[in-house]
Amino acid sequence: MFMVAFTSGLRHEKIKKKDPKCIFACEEMTGEVRFSSHLPQPNNLCSLIVEPMESWLQLMLNWDPQQRGGPIDLTLKQPRCFVLMDHILNLKIVHILNMTSAKIISFLLPCDESFHSLQSRIERETGISTGSQELLSETGISLDPRKPASQCVLDGVRGCDSYMVYLFDKSKTVYEGPFASRSLSDCVNYIVQDSKIQLPIVQLRKVWAEAVHYVSGLKEDYSRLFQGQRAAMLSLLRYNANLTKMKNTLISASQQLKAKLEFFHKSIQLDLERYSEQMTYGISSEKMLKAWKEMEERAIHYAEVGVIGYLEDQIMSLHTEIMELQKSPYGRRQGDLMESLEQRAIDLYKQLKHRPTDHSYSDSTEMVKIIVHTVQSQDRVLKELFGHLSKLLGCKQKIIDLLPKVEVALSNIKEADNTIMFMQGKRQKEIWHLLKIACTTLQTDEVKNVPCGTSGGVMIYIDRIEVVNMLAPYAVFDIVRNYTADYDKTLIFNKIHHELNQFCSAHTLQEVYIELFEAEKIAQVAKIRFQQKVMEKETEKRISEIEDAAFLAREKAKADAEYYAAHKYATSNKHKLTPEYLELKKYQAIASNSKIYFGSDIPNMFVDSSCALKYSDVRTGREVSHPPEEALEPSGESPIQNKENTG
Repeated sequence: MFMVAFTSGLRHEKIKKKDPKCIFACEEMTGEVRFSSHLPQPNNLCSLIVEPMESWLQLMLNWDPQQRGGPIDLTLKQPRCFVLMDHILNLKIVHILNMTSAKIISFLLPCDESFHSLQSRIERETGISTGSQELLSETGISLDPRKPASQCVLDGVRGCDSYMVYLFDKSKTVYEGPFASRSLSDCVNYIVQDSKIQLPIVQLRKVWAEAVHYVSGLKEDYSRLFQGQRAAMLSLLRYNANLTKMKNTLISASQQLKAKLEFFHKSIQLDLERYSEQMTYGISSEKMLKAWKEMEERAIHYAEVGVIGYLEDQIMSLHTEIMELQKSPYGRRQGDLMESLEQRAIDLYKQLKHRPTDHSYSDSTEMVKIIVHTVQSQDRVLKELFGHLSKLLGCKQKIIDLLPKVEVALSNIKEADNTIMFMQGKRQKEIWHLLKIACTTLQTDEVKNVPCGTSGGVMIYIDRIEVVNMLAPYAVFDIVRNYTADYDKTLIFNKIHHELNQFCSAHTLQEVYIELFEAEKIAQVAKIRFQQKVMEKETEKRISEIEDAAFLAREKAKADAEYYAAHKYATSNKHKLTPEYLELKKYQAIASNSKIYFGSDIPNMFVDSSCALKYSDVRTGREVSHPPEEALEPSGESPIQNKENTG
C-alpha cells in the first residue's frame, strides 16, 4: 500500500472505512486513497489461483474481528479461511510451456483426469493435434500416455506453481515464431514512451517497481525457454542412446551372420566336393544334391542382408551432428547479460527508495535504457535459442526416421541367421543319414603286408587279411562321434596289427606258418561243414513243416467245403419243405400205392383215376373189381365218396 504520506493514525482511519471485500489500497497522484477487491497487477500468481487467493484474502483482511477468517465450517469444525487454504494447497495445476509460441498455458486438473483428456484440452487451446503433441518433463522424458494426467504435477512446495511441462509439435522441426512476448504495463509503457518526463519520487517508486518486475520477467521467460531447449536436448540424447544401443546390436548380429555364412560356405563346399568324389561308387541322391545347391544360393542372397554399411554411415553422421550440437555455445545458457541488467534495475530501484520524498522529482532515463537493452538482449538470445532448438529437433527427427530402418535390418539379419542355422542343421541331418546308410551296409576291409615278428625273431609279412564288418544302426552315432567317420582305422586296421603281433610273438615260425594256421584252417573247415549239416537238417525240417502245413490246409479246406455243402442243402430243404409241398408229396405217395386196406371204420379217401381200384364185399368177403368202363365213367363224384361203393 502506497500511503506513506499519511501517519499511522490517518492510515488507520482510512483503511477502517474500506469495504469488507477490499484487499488492496493505493494512493493516487491527487492524494486520494483507492481501494480494490482484486490483487494488483502485475503479479506472479497463476491466473487459476488468483480468484481463490482473493477470496482467502477477503476473509483474512476483514476489518471486523468477529467476521475475520469467515464462519466456522460445521463439518470440519474450523474457520472458513482454513478450509479455503486447504483447498488452494490441494489444487493440482499443470503449467505447460508451448515451445512453438513461447506462451504458458495452465490447466486445473481433476483427480481422475486421463492423459488423453488433457491432450484434448491442449489441442483446443493451442491447435496442436493430439497425435502431434509431445510433452516432455524437465529431464527430457516423454510423459507416459498410459498414466493419469497428474504425472504432470510434482508433489510438494516446488511443484505447486513452478514445475513446467514443455509442449513440442512433432509435425514441425523449425520453430520460427511469432513468439508471444511479455507486455508492458501502462505505467512502464508511459516512461518508455518518454524517458525524460519528470515524476514525483512517490509515483516513480511504483513505476520503477513495475519496471524491475518487467525486466525480471523477461529473464524468467528466457530461463524457462532455455529449460525447454535443455529438455529437448536431453530427449535427443535419450533417442541417440537408443540408436547407439540398436547400432551395437545390429553390428554384432551382422558380424555373427557373416561368420556363420563364411563357415556355411566352407562346409557346404567341402561337402559338395566329398559328395562328388564318392557319388560314382558310393551313395548318391539327386534330390539332396539339388537341395544343397539351393541352400548355397540362398546363403549368397543372405550375405547381402548382412551389409549394413549404409546404416552405419548414417548413424555415425548423426552422432557427429549431435556432438557438434552439444559443443555449440548456443546450447549453453546465454542469460548472463540479462541477469546483470536485472541486477542493475534492482540497484536503481534501491537507490530511488533511499531518496527523500518531499516534493522531489526525477526522470526514468537509466531505467528505460535497462528495459530497452533487456528487450534487445532477449530478442537476440531467443533467436539463437530457437535456431539451436530447430537443429536439435531436426536431428531428433532424423533418428526417429532411422530407427525403423535399423529395426527392419536387425529383423532381416536375425531371420537370415535363423535360416542359416536351420539349413546347416538340415544338411547335418542329411549327412548323418547318408553316413548311417553307408556304415550299416556290409563292408569288406582289406589289410595288406602286415608285419609280424615271431618268437624266434624272424619278421614275416602277411600278404593280405580281409575283414568283413557291418555296423549296427543304433551304434552309428556313438561310433562316429568317438572315432570319427574313419572308425575302421582305429577299430579294425590297428586292432588287426595289434592282435597279429601278439599272436606271432608267442609262437615260432613253424607254428605260425603251418601248425596253428593249418589247425585253425581245419577247425574252420570242420565248423563250416558242421554248420552246413545243421543248415541241411534245418532245411529238411522246414520243408516237412511246410508240407504238413499244406496237407492240413487242404484237409481243412475240404472239410470246410463239405460242411458248407451240407449246410446249404439243409438250408434249401428248410425253405423247400413247406406245408403245401408236403401235402403234394402225400397225395403223390397215396396215388402211387396199388393196395388199400379197409377197416371197420372206413374213412373217405381220394384215389387217382389212373389206379385200378380193387375192393371186396365185407359181407360176402369176396373181391369185386370194376370193369374199366365203370371205373372210367365220369360220375361227377369220387368213387370213394359215392355211397353205392361203400361196403
